[in-house]
Amino acid sequence: MHVLVVEDKRSLAGHLGRALEGEGYSVTLAYDGEEALRLGKTGAFDVMLLDVMLPRIDGLTVIRKLRADQLRTQAIIVSARDTMNDIVYGLDAGADDYLTKPFALDVLLAKVRAAVRRVPMRPPQMLQYQDLILRPHQFELQRGSRQATLTRTECACSPCSCAALALLFLMRCSSRKAGAAMPM
Repeated sequence: MHVLVVEDKRSLAGHLGRALEGEGYSVTLAYDGEEALRLGKTGAFDVMLLDVMLPRIDGLTVIRKLRADQLRTQAIIVSARDTMNDIVYGLDAGADDYLTKPFALDVLLAKVRAAVRRVPMRPPQMLQYQDLILRPHQFELQRGSRQATLTRTECACSPCSCAALALLFLMRCSSRKAGAAMPM
């Protein structure tokens, strides 16, 4: 899971980055709203921790613009703005959660874990096991030089179901005698 930390105080950004990396997350740091917007538009992040009071573009504007572009990265505002109105504005702007400063690191990490649980699982572009290759987006299953076209229904299943289908295919093919015809 990839987390974007947007915080203009570099020491706090570094501390958050190290804590998240210690939990096994891949982390990218940004220090202003323009950089946050540019990085956020890539869609490469599963979770974004975002301060409100940022240089260049404020955090609420960043979230509004990302949501207007249909980007659904889980966004947690981490801000010193702590009034009820601030929290309501942040959530109404499109944030998924709001944490006020100062905060306990354990609470922030728990909120990130909760946000990660809400991230839809994206099927990989390709799954491979030895000579078995599954390309769910192209509806293809290949073993060696043989290829089968799958139906949309077979590939519309969850990634786990699609992988299970490939495993079933592998098991059926591996149980055949060498040189036997492989059904497609």
